[in-house]
Amino acid sequence: KWRVGDKVEFHCRYHNDTWIGVDVKILQRALLFSFIIIYLFIFNNVYIQTIANVPAVMKVKQKQEKVLYILNWLENPVEEKIDWEQYEGMDISDLITRYKDEHYHPSHGNEDVNHLQLLKAQITLEVIKPVVNECMDERCSIPQGLMNRVAQTLTDGNNSNNISSALKLWKELMEKYHNRNEKDDLADLQIEWNELVAYLWIQQKDSDNMYWVVPKDTTESRRLRIYVYCPKHPERVRVATFSSESKDRRRYPLEQVKEDIPWLRWADFQVASDCNLSCVIIRQQKNTEEIPISSTSRAILVEEHSLMWPKSKTKEKEILEHLIREINDESFFCFAVDIVKDLKPKLGSKSDIKQIFTDITPKLDQFDVTLKQ
Repeated sequence: KWRVGDKVEFHCRYHNDTWIGVDVKILQRALLFSFIIIYLFIFNNVYIQTIANVPAVMKVKQKQEKVLYILNWLENPVEEKIDWEQYEGMDISDLITRYKDEHYHPSHGNEDVNHLQLLKAQITLEVIKPVVNECMDERCSIPQGLMNRVAQTLTDGNNSNNISSALKLWKELMEKYHNRNEKDDLADLQIEWNELVAYLWIQQKDSDNMYWVVPKDTTESRRLRIYVYCPKHPERVRVATFSSESKDRRRYPLEQVKEDIPWLRWADFQVASDCNLSCVIIRQQKNTEEIPISSTSRAILVEEHSLMWPKSKTKEKEILEHLIREINDESFFCFAVDIVKDLKPKLGSKSDIKQIFTDITPKLDQFDVTLKQ
């Protein structure tokens, strides 16, 4: 009996409009190892299917039912309490509570309507996260009905650019995922999926060029500056997130101090003045440890280090230059002084700081600094 890889000799004969092999002789038997290799090659190229053709497993279908219940509830929230024990792991009870409060006590302003739509979209992506994660783990398709329902929920009543962008990313991700083979490495798609879930939590700066972590009507708040020194992979986006007693999913992108300096980023925040906070800097799914922020701090410097990237004194000079460039009134001058005081332990010795100012002084005329009267 022949097997794949055998070396044979034969003659061809034309009979009844068909060529057939005759006088077949086996010249050399294929090694068993060669046979296995060839068999696996054929199997991998013929029998491995795209994920779109792999039916959803039972665990996915069970989780889908829970997701559809919540998506239906979002369309018409009811007063009955949801049994959160069956939704353990989704971590959305706080979002649901906020959604109910805003749905039943709206102020009817455009800003509040937009916020309700955004909250609905955020809940939608959070609740389907366990289903998508399960599908990626099992290498099976995501039920078409669920994908359509998510797209519908993100579309209905939407007039937000952020939600529209999230909807586009969702459709593109689903297409890429289902076109992959079941044996493919999905690490890149898992990163994309996590970034998509976090996308709707990206915050925008206010007109005063600050992120408001606390409500604007908060009577006691303080301005906080964060600098991040990131010499490793400086091209990657850095976002900050805060945590306190209540979980906060909001993400605050940090910007470069200068266009040609991607390794030093910053942002200003308005935070509560009477409580301690902690901050985490996120870089493409890699987080720093929680950084404590005292109730009196006006600035912190976060330094990302590795053995390949030693500390650099250049950042201290760039921070001070950045502060000088920003001074445009008396209040910010006072804020800049507070920043220097808080960062003093990380700005080096007195002689180092003196040398930095000596280096900066010749450049002062180049800075666009105006003091408002």
